[in-house]
Amino acid sequence: MKNNKLYEDYHTNTSVQFKIIKENNFTYKLILQVLNKYLKSEKNVLDIGCGAGTLTMYMAVLGIDISEKAVHAAQKSAEVLDLKNISFKAVEFPNEVPTDTYDFILCSEVIEHLENDTLALKKIYQLLKPEGIAMITTPSINAPMYRLGLANEFDKRVGHLRRYTLDALALKCQKAGFTIIGMKKNEGILRNFLFLNPIAGKFIRFIKFFLVDVVTYLDNATVPLFGESDLIVVLEKSSDLFCEAAKYVSSLKMVSVKMIQEQFKIGNASSEKLLEQLAQAGFVEPDNGLEQRKVNQSAIFLPILKYKGSP
Repeated sequence: MKNNKLYEDYHTNTSVQFKIIKENNFTYKLILQVLNKYLKSEKNVLDIGCGAGTLTMYMAVLGIDISEKAVHAAQKSAEVLDLKNISFKAVEFPNEVPTDTYDFILCSEVIEHLENDTLALKKIYQLLKPEGIAMITTPSINAPMYRLGLANEFDKRVGHLRRYTLDALALKCQKAGFTIIGMKKNEGILRNFLFLNPIAGKFIRFIKFFLVDVVTYLDNATVPLFGESDLIVVLEKSSDLFCEAAKYVSSLKMVSVKMIQEQFKIGNASSEKLLEQLAQAGFVEPDNGLEQRKVNQSAIFLPILKYKGSP
């Protein structure tokens, strides 16, 4: 596989896992808080860039990774844990993709490694079923450690090609066709220091039980003070009808269920659902008990809608 040596070397010492992580796992706590909100266990799920398969096994899904060593270690872990509904495959994403489509796709700490992140987002969009959800995490350019020049060696060692601001990442996702349903500035300088510094990182294994919540609380307090180290965006592949409805209401000041019904020739129940989806995306005001709702003129339509809220 092209450009694979770096990642094969990185996973040379990747070991077999003997247990599935729990929600209070310090390393994955922040991502699991968002993941659990959107993930449905019965859905068809894909984990892009699964690495050792830690999150793949938590979700019980298909994991793909460019590194054959990582995939081999993940397969061994699944065998040890006797996990039957999990599979792993070496895939050079985005140049290669699975043939199936998915209800949920996780792409955690991956797009910053890819030469063509625009193509990657387009492929994720294509792999999603209509109204499917994708969750992307990636390092922030505003990370305090990065701004101090203390993350440069780490970025080079693990193959980071770029970092993102939240606005730049959101715009790139919208241009790929996604509706943004949540964004979050994640991880403060404390956690980031523990993960970037080899010596400090040795203490992570001792952060368990109540200490997880204590350290997480202290770390969260540093985000507004010093900036975030990581970004999370949650995306939805909107239906064609949703996109047409978004275009329609963008020209209005007020909108109602009856107006939606007459414009798109759909039933009352479908019109109510569509209007509620527009409200959840931040394009119209929430239900106020009145016949008409105010259109949110501050929402951005790129071709899809601007997010409102956080995951």
